[in-house]
Amino acid sequence: MSNLGPNRRTFVKGFISSCLLGAVSGFHSSVAFAKQAVDALSRITGTVIHKADKFYEDWRQGMTWYVRKPKRYPQTMVLAKTVDDVITAVNYARENGLKVSIRSTGHSISASPLRDDAVMIDLSQLREVSFDTENQTAWLQPGMRAQEFQELANAQGLAFPTAHTNVVGLGGFLLGGGLGWNLQKWDISCRSVIGAEIVTADGKLIQVNDQEHPDLLWAIRG
Repeated sequence: MSNLGPNRRTFVKGFISSCLLGAVSGFHSSVAFAKQAVDALSRITGTVIHKADKFYEDWRQGMTWYVRKPKRYPQTMVLAKTVDDVITAVNYARENGLKVSIRSTGHSISASPLRDDAVMIDLSQLREVSFDTENQTAWLQPGMRAQEFQELANAQGLAFPTAHTNVVGLGGFLLGGGLGWNLQKWDISCRSVIGAEIVTADGKLIQVNDQEHPDLLWAIRG
């Protein structure tokens, strides 16, 4: 990791993210599926939108930031409020033979969160952050926006090689490599990741770092 020196702002290293690894494919009729899904997803504290719901298309189009909206239709969209919501959604997708797709803030040019026959899990409301100024690290959730995080870090006397656009969610930004304005001087942002919490395809919440699941740490750092 790079350190810019004791009298200058330094990298903030590390993040906490409810990432999802793996998926299972399957097919269901939308109306019957929506009725069947109500009880299974009732424990979710966030918002759940099914394909048969009245305002489904408005929600679907709002899930990608770009004007172009691909003709791909998730079976269910879950706007998670907690990590438990994410775990419930992952378990539900696995048990019903559905794919899983993830959205932090929808800034994927390919609109990757929109997948057919999938449970799309929106992480944009997961925005907690904490700093350890002594060790120059931060733990943050994937919905944290670039400008918001930078301002919070600056208040701690720290800085981070963040995204080009102020509203980009750092979960997708970091998992995509992290190509920001100051990468030539500070390197790509994913190399500042020192650990994460990951929700695996079997619904388990695990710690990932140099000692625990180092292969997954390697993967999430691009």
